[in-house]
Formats: sequence, structure tokens, C-alpha cells
Amino acid sequence: MFGTLQPGLCGLDRHDRGAYRRAYCGMCKSMSRYGLSWRALVNHDLVLYALAVEGLQREEDPGSTCRCPIAPWIHRPIASPSGAAMRAVAALQVLFADQWLADKAEDGRAAAAPLRRLLPTHKALALAESLDLDAAAFATLCDRQTAVEADPHITPLGAAAPTAALLAGLFQNIATLPGCMALDAAAREHLHRLGHGLGEVVYFIDALEDVHKDRRKGHFNPLLVPGRHGRELSEAHLRELIDALDTALVRIRTAVAHLPWQRGGDLLTHILSVRLPHRAERALKAVRPHVATMPVVVALAVAGPPGLSPGHGALATHDTRKKNKPKRGSDAKWCCVGECCCEGLCEGATLCEGCAACGVCSGCDGCG
Repeated sequence: MFGTLQPGLCGLDRHDRGAYRRAYCGMCKSMSRYGLSWRALVNHDLVLYALAVEGLQREEDPGSTCRCPIAPWIHRPIASPSGAAMRAVAALQVLFADQWLADKAEDGRAAAAPLRRLLPTHKALALAESLDLDAAAFATLCDRQTAVEADPHITPLGAAAPTAALLAGLFQNIATLPGCMALDAAAREHLHRLGHGLGEVVYFIDALEDVHKDRRKGHFNPLLVPGRHGRELSEAHLRELIDALDTALVRIRTAVAHLPWQRGGDLLTHILSVRLPHRAERALKAVRPHVATMPVVVALAVAGPPGLSPGHGALATHDTRKKNKPKRGSDAKWCCVGECCCEGLCEGATLCEGCAACGVCSGCDGCG
């Protein structure tokens, strides 16, 4: 996946911060089943999958502790590496890394193929099969994506289809993992819609963020079409992507709201219904001059985080930040490092002095 699904930790209460860190550290520990060096593969997207799995388990994970490889004098609380959630993400992370390297090899990266051979893919496949995860879908993912990208008339929705289908299947697989509570047909359908929407959103965000780099390097991007001066940004494709992005984000929000989470519901809502739309808005800044001339849908502004008025939603296209926003400095007590606690969280959040002085979330690209 693309590393887009991470929380703003300073916008969470102590319980949810602890739950996220336990899942993150638990995934790190679970990756050590392949060897210490593979713990470096841990990423936020699969941590979210682990949280979704754990949220639908009948019994709460008892947890454990382990010595941190970065700070070995510290024993950190972690999710149990033997639990279904941690075993699932340990398998999926290697399989996603394998397909990522396969894609880079297709792009002509010389180091990708040798690195791919080093991955413990066979162990990951065996682990995935033991959990009844659809590991076979990974074997053809790169080929399906390559075939889609070879179509000169492909649209953004068509280009996102392989990723969306894969994640839809993986999220639907949650219902069959060991220890999962009994889910009815409606809940399973919400899992499918959640995964499908996530696949589309992470693909669209990646396309938006990389559009200028892909144009410069001649790589595929669903927003680029042949033009008089090489590959150029297609306004029609951009309009389609924005509409599809808005629709997918609303679908995700609806699925999250209707799933019967046993625990971690607020944390998942924060990541998927608050942070992810904000990340989408930030990605749109990569093509801001073009977006400014388009009628962007405002469904997310209406259905955004409680307390936010229309215009403060994920796809708002204006920037109303105060120009005298205070800068990070030694004289300010900032509650966040590298994150902004006002990113879509002004209402009801505990703000640091700098964010409280600003008070305007719309268009915020981080404190500083």
C-alpha cells in the first residue's frame, strides 16, 4: 500500500494513542518472525488493517511486552504477535512489499529485482494461507495493474480497479479470520465497501501527489494523457478523479459508522473519517491551479467531522489560514512533532498554544 493511513496522535486521547502504539509496535515485533531486519517494513496502512481486525474480534487481545530494537533499554506494550491481527499483517506486509518491488522492476529500477528475491515471500504466503487470506490475489496484482496501465484510454477509476478489488477482498476476509465475531451479510458488505473505497482513495491520493513527478519522468499516471507537449494533465480525468474520490470517502465513512466495532471504533473513525479526507485535500494541492477552476463537490464538507462548518471539509478548495499564524519555536509549547493537532480536529481537541492561537483548520498543511 501507499503509507497514507496514519493518525494525528496529538488529536487522540490517551487510550487511543496507546492502542495505536501497541498495534504499531506489535506489528514490528510480529515482523521479526522473518528476521530482525524485516521489522523495518512496518507501515501505517497495515497497522490500520490490524486495528480493523482487532476491532471485530470476539475477545480483546491480552497484549504483551517486548524490548524495542531502536531503544533496547525500553520494554514497550504491544499487541500479541500470536494474535490473528498481527499474524495477518505480518503476512500482508511482505506480500505488498513483493508487489511494490515488482512494480519498480517494471519501471526499470535495477535494484528492485534483486531486492525482491531477498523477501521471505514463501513464508508470508504460507502464513497468509494458514489464515485463509486470499494470497493468490497478490500473484497477479502486478500483471493486472500493468495490463490496465497499457490501455491508452484508461480512466482513473479503471486504473484504481486492481488495488480496490484486492483491498475489498482483504477486508472481506476479516470476517473469516480466527476469533472474528459472527458478522451478518450487511456487515460483510460494509467490510467489502470499506476495502474497495480505501483501495480507490489511496490510489487516487498517490496519483495526485505524484502527477508532476510522473510527468517529468515519463511514468504512468491516470491523470496524464498525450498532448502537444508530451504527457499533459487531463482536466476530464481530474474531474472524474475528484468526483470518485469524494464518493469513495463518503462510502468509507458510511461503512465505518455501520460496522459493529467491539473496540477501537473511535480510533478507526479518526483515521478514516477525519485524517484520510484531510490527506486527500492535501494531495489536491499538487494540482491546485487546476482544481481552483473546477466545481469541487462538497459532500465531505457537509458530512465532515462534527462541529465543522461547510467549507472546512476534506475537499474544500480555499485556504483561509491566518497569515499571522505563530511559528514553531523554543518559546512555544507545541503538543505535536511533525503533526498538526488542528488538522480537522479543532472542535473538541486539546490544542497546543500555537494551534489554539491559529484556530483555523481549513487548508492547514501542518504547524510551523
